[in-house]
Amino acid sequence: MRIIGGKDRSRLLQTPAGIRTRPTSERVRESIFDILGPRVQGAGVLDLFCGSGAMALEALSRGAASAVLADRDPQAIRAARTNIASLGYGTMAQTVCADWRRALRTLAALGNVFDLIFLDPPYHMADSNAITAELAAHDLLAAHAAIINEHDKRCPPDYNEVFMLADRRIYGNTGVSFYYQREE
Repeated sequence: MRIIGGKDRSRLLQTPAGIRTRPTSERVRESIFDILGPRVQGAGVLDLFCGSGAMALEALSRGAASAVLADRDPQAIRAARTNIASLGYGTMAQTVCADWRRALRTLAALGNVFDLIFLDPPYHMADSNAITAELAAHDLLAAHAAIINEHDKRCPPDYNEVFMLADRRIYGNTGVSFYYQREE
């Protein structure tokens, strides 16, 4: 696995051992960042269920200002920290080793606000809508935040209460849905 674009293009990333983590393929990451385009520049990024941190690190390589990488798996966080250090992003990225609910509460208590939120929960997760409800409830979203949710193509999320579906793409068994905040 490697960074696809930006200043660290072609730099290799370490991935957690085992099968508990499902890394986002290079093809899917490239497509996501092509769709996001200039939204990445200067963005504050949250990579929830981060695994190796590839999404956040790709964003930093392409000009994001800062990133938080959160995962409950200590092996994933170790890999993410190794990747942050090897790319020299120690001042721009931080990690949180906690389940998603505790991670969001911690980030809210610290006053974090994010422009881009990458969600890649386990495909078997019963209700990923709870995640977006918590993001909104804790005021973690910037005014024009985007949520990019990777999911099983057969089970797309529906966040239309608070967010507007802007785009949905299918890559093999993987679906990627792009949601933007509804205008008030």
